[in-house]
Amino acid sequence: MRLWQAFPERNNEPFGGRSVILFDDFGQLSPVLDLSMYTVDKRDALSNSSLTVYKQFKEAYKLEIIQRQSKNSKEQQELRGILLRLCNREPSIEDWIILTTRIEDKLSVIEYVPVAKIQAIYTRGNEAKKVDSDTVHGLEACILLASDARVILIANLQTEIGLVNGAIETVQEIILSKDQRLFCLPIAVLVSFDNYKRPLLLA
Repeated sequence: MRLWQAFPERNNEPFGGRSVILFDDFGQLSPVLDLSMYTVDKRDALSNSSLTVYKQFKEAYKLEIIQRQSKNSKEQQELRGILLRLCNREPSIEDWIILTTRIEDKLSVIEYVPVAKIQAIYTRGNEAKKVDSDTVHGLEACILLASDARVILIANLQTEIGLVNGAIETVQEIILSKDQRLFCLPIAVLVSFDNYKRPLLLA
């Protein structure tokens, strides 16, 4: 319908005469209050019209490599297996046991909210909330950090070992206490600098 409106000169053709690539996942749930496109059952006029358009797709390519969970970590491999078995309606007790470990109440703060919200602390009384970023030399009042985030140093700390203004660093880990509450300051944020020239804290 939208393509008919965009290309009115060809509004008598499906999709306004445009080439269309249709992506689908046969493991997804059936359409809500409707039937799948490939069913042979009779249905109402609107659904039949959609089926006629669907049948005009002449080429089909099956993608067999999962990209979203493509890494080789134990967790990724387990998730790939679970998704495939669910798709084939072959879930196992082992799958259920793994999934129960991801219930919200059983997750740590860093698993449930992997992004740390860090609020700046200003030591000059009640006026802190009114302070703008210019007053604190460009620092934001609140930053969001997560593992693998790339951040930049905005001051010269130790130029001889590479801790200089503009140095790029990567957040390696956010350390939280065992009973950490949401949005509280973490114990520490471990970062690695690209050009750091001294022994590492974690080796």
